[in-house]
Amino acid sequence: CISETVSKTVTTVMDAIRDPNQNILNPVYDHLINEKAELNKRIRELFQAHALENRYLLHPSRLVDLAREESEFFLTFLASKQTEDVFSHGEKGVIEGLGDKTILALCGVLRDFCWDILFKKDSNLLYAAICAVDRYLTSYVEGFMAEREIQILGEQEQMRRALSAALERQRRELYVKDHAINTSINGIIITDLEGRVTYVNPAFLVMWGYNDSDKVIGKNYIEFVKSEESQKQITSSAIRKNGGWRDEMILQRVDGSSVEIEVSVSSILDAAGNPLGNMVSFTDISDRKRLEAEFRQTQKMEALNTLAGGIAHDFNNLLTTVLGNTSLMLMDIKPTHPHYERLKIIESQVESGSKLTKQLLGYARKGKYEVKPINLNRLVLETSETFGRTRKEVTIYRELHEDLVAIEADRGQIEQVLLNLYINAADAMPGGGELVLRTRNVMLQESMLKHSVIPP
Repeated sequence: CISETVSKTVTTVMDAIRDPNQNILNPVYDHLINEKAELNKRIRELFQAHALENRYLLHPSRLVDLAREESEFFLTFLASKQTEDVFSHGEKGVIEGLGDKTILALCGVLRDFCWDILFKKDSNLLYAAICAVDRYLTSYVEGFMAEREIQILGEQEQMRRALSAALERQRRELYVKDHAINTSINGIIITDLEGRVTYVNPAFLVMWGYNDSDKVIGKNYIEFVKSEESQKQITSSAIRKNGGWRDEMILQRVDGSSVEIEVSVSSILDAAGNPLGNMVSFTDISDRKRLEAEFRQTQKMEALNTLAGGIAHDFNNLLTTVLGNTSLMLMDIKPTHPHYERLKIIESQVESGSKLTKQLLGYARKGKYEVKPINLNRLVLETSETFGRTRKEVTIYRELHEDLVAIEADRGQIEQVLLNLYINAADAMPGGGELVLRTRNVMLQESMLKHSVIPP
């Protein structure tokens, strides 16, 4: 219980504080202003002790400044008794980032400070100071909470907008992924952990010949992999261990037709890495396999062409020797000679064989001859330099006519002719020697072309 005297004293003090015409807080101010340094010290220690509980991590120097401002403002209030300024000061505390616990602890610091200074001096002044502290903090907390509520509403609005934006991004991402899966040319099915199909895209239905996804949903995806060996390899544990599974196989559609596909299985994991199910992708590789087969066949044909070209060239060299010797023999005998007709038959057959080798060479080159003007000097220079790097024992000299006219021929054939001449010359000089290459313009006379189709 409180004594009647004390009760009357408290009532008198409270009335005096509420009445702006009363000056009971003036002597309180006079006593406390002399202890301003002590008040500043206590508030500074409070702010430093609660530094980590503030809404913002304030710099130590700023905490010192805030403590000094707080002590000066409280003492100014005792002199002015203007609660409106205290309300605004409370709003400023929120803006500075002071925490709720810091403000509540401030009440205790101000009460203890007034008690320690005024307890032994004057009980009336002590009661007046305590009441003033309550009034000060009431307005302070009102301003603090009003501004804090505004901030909370603002933060909630920012959070709402951020959440709305995140949801919109997630919606778009899901739409893009869903669209990508639905429009993929690969057949895709998604299963649960037991392997039961929970989703199938349109491409899978087309690939397998289904007209309704209900005929697939609920089935175990192993049913679509007929190979028992493959079924053993794509168990859930094996997939998680190896990070997935992939293989090529021939599968049968619903109508009985077959398709060559590549099957890949991978685990679907949540954010924590726990398995949620599997995704199985079926890629039709029939076209790829066909192109690979065509490519291999093309390589075989190119190898065959190369072989055919080599054989035809060597065989043509043999025929040239036979034809040349036959022509020389015909020049030395008369038509009345008993072997003349036989030699003419040999000459005719060799020419037929020569035509056959030309056809074989044409086949080796796929029948493509590109006849166009050629600078023979440049071709001789290029081919002889290439040959010289392979036959170091042969010294090559070149005497190339400066005004050599162009010839019309197939470059590849002329290169082959020149290389054959170089090789024959080198083979005739096994111990090394000199190879002289000359070019010049000549006028071919009819007598020089009787065994050729080239006009004079």
